[in-house]
Amino acid sequence: MDIFQWLSIGTGLLATIFWVWSACVRFPTSLTSGWGPVGGMQRFQVLADKLNAQGRISALAAVTTAFSVFCLAIVQMLAQLG
Repeated sequence: MDIFQWLSIGTGLLATIFWVWSACVRFPTSLTSGWGPVGGMQRFQVLADKLNAQGRISALAAVTTAFSVFCLAIVQMLAQLG
């Protein structure tokens, strides 16, 4: 039972780290339409890449949070049985 409690704590902390990391993803501050002399579609690609990275990190955070809650559920079930 103790292992599940520690797993829950560890994965909860890991989820927190992932969400903080996701919140710290930097986005471009200015975009151009592609018709200007500087920037162009490259800036939109950078924005798309950053949004994809943020989505992947948030997904990792969600999965680790789900695992943390699952471990807590097991701890509660074992406490009820014992």
